[in-house]
Amino acid sequence: MKHDFINPENGGLFTVTDFENMSYTPLFMDSALYKVFLNTSGETRLLVDGDLKVIQQNQLFFCKPLNCVEVIGKSNGLKAIAFNKAFYSIQDYEDEISFYWFWFFGSKYPMLLSLSEMDIETFENMFDCFEREFENKINRVQEEMLRYALKRVLVMSNSYVKDEGASCKLHNSQLEMIRKFNQLIENNFKEKHQVSDYAAMLYKSPKTISNMFREHTDSTPSGAIRDRIILEAKRLLLRTDQTIEEITYELGYETVGHFSKLFKNVVGMSPSIFRKAETEVLTS
Repeated sequence: MKHDFINPENGGLFTVTDFENMSYTPLFMDSALYKVFLNTSGETRLLVDGDLKVIQQNQLFFCKPLNCVEVIGKSNGLKAIAFNKAFYSIQDYEDEISFYWFWFFGSKYPMLLSLSEMDIETFENMFDCFEREFENKINRVQEEMLRYALKRVLVMSNSYVKDEGASCKLHNSQLEMIRKFNQLIENNFKEKHQVSDYAAMLYKSPKTISNMFREHTDSTPSGAIRDRIILEAKRLLLRTDQTIEEITYELGYETVGHFSKLFKNVVGMSPSIFRKAETEVLTS
């Protein structure tokens, strides 16, 4: 099963699949798509930005647009939806941003949610709803109903955050500041590598930004900048033929040695060894 909705006017894209057609998986390496995976049977192995993730039965897995995801081996029981900002812009829903943002940007790691048997049935019904909506051939109505069904998945996911007491810690004004900080990173990470650069653009002190991150996230401002740089480095190493030197300069570093040292400190191996090791995994 695989279905696509495309709005030709604004480029909005929504996809649902159960991965029976494995040629469909490259879509989930698209760096412009939010992705939600539901695993209902056994375990599934995913390669997320070059790192192996094992998704157990009855788990929901959220990946932000930056994450490139590949399914490794069999994927029985795995379903997924993917959508871009033109289809549903999380940033445009300010009154709902606290929990939508949480699932996709609340951690430097992709978010994982374990479900009970009763809960998994509810989410399976939601995913079935997507498939039923594709039977509606009126394009505008279909788009609105798919968007409504997507919102139900996000709202339902948020109820688990509330149950665990996590979302009550998220104060909207500070959360919005963290979101803006991360958005600035996304727009400038190749040129600006210092927390002070981003704090200045937000008219805040680096200490204020650091305090917000410490209170509301599992990362630091400098860690968020570093993680975005490393994520892009991995993407370039795995998806392009650029040399290490070319990648170094594209990411705003003057010397290969400086970039390679950062990469090795974070990843545990040099860029060249990472490229070789991940290429062997993908071709094995």
